[in-house]
Amino acid sequence: MKRILIDDLPAQPWKNGGGVTREIAVVTDERGLVWRMSVANVDRNGPFSAFNGLFRILTVIEGDGLRLTGPNKAFVAEPGDPVRFDGALAIDCELIGGPVRDFNLIFDPARISISVTKLCAGQRAELAKGETPMALLPIGAPCLLVGDDAVPPGSLLLFGAGDQIPEIEIDERGMALFVTSANPTNRKQAR
Repeated sequence: MKRILIDDLPAQPWKNGGGVTREIAVVTDERGLVWRMSVANVDRNGPFSAFNGLFRILTVIEGDGLRLTGPNKAFVAEPGDPVRFDGALAIDCELIGGPVRDFNLIFDPARISISVTKLCAGQRAELAKGETPMALLPIGAPCLLVGDDAVPPGSLLLFGAGDQIPEIEIDERGMALFVTSANPTNRKQAR
């Protein structure tokens, strides 16, 4: 397991130039992107970058949320609730109440299945058959790893291939995002 302080990661411009993202981990191969995990700051309304052939899971981790509008589709990304959509959709976002920070997973659904689950106090991080853990991201309050230090908000615990889930206690004031993958072979190449 690797602890990452998100604000220590370099800020990179979005693919469409409309904002910045901090890349946490990425896996590519000769066919292109397999998956990418990042945190983005959204300071203004505007279009999202398109990722043809890929899917996206977006979760607002700071701020009041986003209204997302695409062709024949409109939905709201509320704080802490993961939303999944086709990366090829032409999505425009509107800030609800001001700037937000969001956690993004972009992946090729033909080669890997990724899930993001919101955990609240009293809930356990569990794996379905065939899944492996990818990451744990606290929101609002620290997550305590039993027998280890707390993982504070603004940081992320990135699991490596073969890592087991530690026992996790989530503070009643916060929540956490638990990311899992159904294809651990691609995880070995993450950088």
